[in-house]
Amino acid sequence: MFFFGLFFRIYNIDGLYPFIDENTHTLAANEFLEHGTMEYSRAMLVSIMTTLSYYFADPSGLEEYLFWGRFFSAFFSALVVIPLFFLAKKVNNPTAYLASILWITSPWAIGVGQEVREYSYYVFFILLFILIFINFIEKLNSEKSLNKLSIFYLICILGFAFYALLIDNLSTLIVGVLLIGFVAIYYLIYFVYKYPEDSLDLLKKLFSLSKIYIVGIFLALGAIIVGALAFVRSSSDISLMPRLNLDFVKVFFSAEAPPMHWWYGIGFEYLAIILLIISLIFAYKHKNKFYFLYFNVFVLGVIFYTFFFARYFEPKYIFYLLPFFIILISMSIYSSFAFIKIFFESYKKYSLYATFSIVFIIIFNPVNVFYAVVDNTHGQQITTGNYHYQLENLKKFLDKKDFSGDEIFVNTAFNGFLKLEYGMSVEQMIYYPLDNPKRFEKLEKIIKENKKGYLILDYHRNGKRADGFPHDEGFKKGGVKLENLFNQDGIQVYKWNH
Repeated sequence: MFFFGLFFRIYNIDGLYPFIDENTHTLAANEFLEHGTMEYSRAMLVSIMTTLSYYFADPSGLEEYLFWGRFFSAFFSALVVIPLFFLAKKVNNPTAYLASILWITSPWAIGVGQEVREYSYYVFFILLFILIFINFIEKLNSEKSLNKLSIFYLICILGFAFYALLIDNLSTLIVGVLLIGFVAIYYLIYFVYKYPEDSLDLLKKLFSLSKIYIVGIFLALGAIIVGALAFVRSSSDISLMPRLNLDFVKVFFSAEAPPMHWWYGIGFEYLAIILLIISLIFAYKHKNKFYFLYFNVFVLGVIFYTFFFARYFEPKYIFYLLPFFIILISMSIYSSFAFIKIFFESYKKYSLYATFSIVFIIIFNPVNVFYAVVDNTHGQQITTGNYHYQLENLKKFLDKKDFSGDEIFVNTAFNGFLKLEYGMSVEQMIYYPLDNPKRFEKLEKIIKENKKGYLILDYHRNGKRADGFPHDEGFKKGGVKLENLFNQDGIQVYKWNH
């Protein structure tokens, strides 16, 4: 499974030019190899792995930088199949195998696995530590005491929470702590409701441990709680006042894209809901506690993003819920065939099996999987929702220019392209301050202080999201004429020389 998943992600891994967020890690890795410093600290693991990839592969040119920068994203995305399998296996074996297949063929997961971003890395670690946490709770419940393995599990979980809350707290790894919290909520309700006497006994056993264990556990938990509260208080991404954003619900329950699911284009809006209802009925009939555990994590996660997530909508923010959605959908496939076995006579079973198999092949459309693997059409990606500019024509245009080395390049989304393709120095590249209300004054100052240079903008940041400049003609700034040289693929290039 892993190797199939890796193949699907690597096959066309450099087919798209980078979207703007990928520049952060590729430039950070390049900066470290050139100067021994790395200023960008968010999701440091991604920058470190990208640096290692560049160090051993020694790429040259943008395409090679993209391939090796994205390699470990593809690797970790494929590796997710391992913790996902063991999580789904707790529901039942068929669900585990189905979930593995759905993950490696998920158009959304394939697309995310082809980007130099933290999501493919961290979904692996989040699932791994959720698996460890579940094993810790189950072992503690069965043995009613802490042994060496349980203590190891606990140290792993506390270490993960400490790292996410206090070291890498600018990244989305913090979502993993939230999801572990949802698992804890489920177990708390489950044990108190199902085994009230055993829950009390377990608590007594916990307090009968050595004092050093108790003190250590409570100090660690206290540090995590304090860290979590401090994060919530300081974070602008979380709103304690509910606000409605149904786009996060549509990520999973709309037939439209982005992001792209297996059934994209089928035109049936309520398909995912029906599939979940089927699995819910079967899980309830068989009292499958692990199914309801993952259902709880998924539903609480959707509620959090719908009501309490304060940032603007992008599918990537809720990506960490996809594995749990996949487990639930996998259970619905298994349930459908299980219902046939239960309710129909033997001579009818085989025809229904064949019929359902055809239906599920139509629903989980292989064409959509093929599209995610091979397509390299630029623009907004229906697989992920991210926007990749087509830079081929811009590259042909710049290849014809004879740069003297003292030009300044003011740009919006192209630092990575300029650095990795043309070797521009950090001093030559200046970010166009889109969100600064005084950006025009700042640009005027840059033009006055630098005799010659280029202004390279994209239409999102040059007219669509904020006021900008004419796309097909020049203009004056501070008495200096900027000549329009290029306007293709949503990209504008202007030049000044005074």
